[in-house]
Amino acid sequence: MAWEQYVREAAKTRLRCRTFAAFNCNIDVVIEVEQSDLDRIYEEEPKRTQLVVTNPTEVSPAASEDHLLAILQESAARGESHYNVADLGLTEWIDRKFSVNRTEAGGEAAIIANQTAALGADSRVYTSVLSPRQAEVFHRRVKFPVISAGRVQWIAAQQVANDNWTKLNYIFEFRKGTTLRFGERKIFCPKAIQVILSTRDPRFSMAFDPQTERHLADIGSAVDVAFMAGYHHGRVVGRAESLEEYLALSIDQLRALAQKNKALALHFQYVPMAMVSDERRLLAQLTPEFASFSIDEQQLPHVLEACGFTAHAANLRWSNSPLRLYEGARVLFEAWDLERFHLRMACGQMVLVKKPYSLTLENVRLACLYASLVTLVRARKGKATTASDVAKFSEQPVSAEGVQMLAQLLEQGRQHGFGFAADMQETGIADCSGHGLVLVPMHVEPDPVSTVALGDSLSATAYAAEISLRHKL
Repeated sequence: MAWEQYVREAAKTRLRCRTFAAFNCNIDVVIEVEQSDLDRIYEEEPKRTQLVVTNPTEVSPAASEDHLLAILQESAARGESHYNVADLGLTEWIDRKFSVNRTEAGGEAAIIANQTAALGADSRVYTSVLSPRQAEVFHRRVKFPVISAGRVQWIAAQQVANDNWTKLNYIFEFRKGTTLRFGERKIFCPKAIQVILSTRDPRFSMAFDPQTERHLADIGSAVDVAFMAGYHHGRVVGRAESLEEYLALSIDQLRALAQKNKALALHFQYVPMAMVSDERRLLAQLTPEFASFSIDEQQLPHVLEACGFTAHAANLRWSNSPLRLYEGARVLFEAWDLERFHLRMACGQMVLVKKPYSLTLENVRLACLYASLVTLVRARKGKATTASDVAKFSEQPVSAEGVQMLAQLLEQGRQHGFGFAADMQETGIADCSGHGLVLVPMHVEPDPVSTVALGDSLSATAYAAEISLRHKL
């Protein structure tokens, strides 16, 4: 089969580029929700309220134990991952009541830096607060920019610390098909999901500090691709308090980063904002500064709604068919005038690129399949994937569901007059008006050791592989 050959070729890919990831770094405290923990909570606290939360996104911050338990239940029942902010008192209660499976590097920037370093890239990272505890979880090859004698020096992140505070993210994991009892309520979880509670501190900002800011042009000239994540915070305490001030600061910094390197590829790793009205303004103003944007299929309807594409959002909530996903992705891709739009799905990846593009669609497909293998291995091992790991899985077939998704898109496209080529099911490629479309079946691990970091690893690896393939040409 064609896809088997594509996968074997993709497994030979190597990351030969200089990657940079900024801002969002933390320590993930991973908790696989077990019945024993829940039983102990309700036995020790029998009067615990059976609070009902109809929409978890309306609860912010998750400041009480009852709210947390309600959010866990509703998110599991819906099969929808959830993000919220936790206060100190709640995290202390979590530490007492739940069994921690493991702690590891978390946050989009840390995950991307470690994963690209493990795959052989020249990896660099920046975060405003770097504690000794955070520094020690970085891969030994990840470098951090240190300003010394008016110049940028790249030092191993493990050897750099500038603060003692560590940002912690508590990640509650639910496995697909899990049934759990919360007191008297029984919950069935139809999908593997995560409920993330994040700690905050004013010192932790999603922008470059003033000293580093003066050297952004030199930092940008030292890298090929920059993965930026954390804009959902929307402000910097004491420096850019309003959204308008924060957007102006962020845009100035992005332009400074690319000042000496016009070939620098800027990638926006999407994280939802709490306020929809703020998100609409932020995306409208920030995305024109970027070449590439990544999002998953669960987040897509929310962003479409926030950006005023209510009909497309409604269509996706009614049916997330491949054609609906393509239509939703395309409307944002065109509205934001991006070079590249990457949509992550449960059984596939969809990439839209503006014509003419710097790579052939065949090479975009190759990069996606390489990223798929990386993510498969990570799901099985529960940690960053190495290049040697990938080579061992070169014979791993793509999922039957992913191949079926291609067949669905082809058939639905024909019915609606899109005119996709007849061989799209075999190639995953369509040459559309104004853009190219690549739809790639994923490798799917039915029983992952962990789902943490899979989306960020997929997004970053796919784009870093594209950048490496450009350099190879």
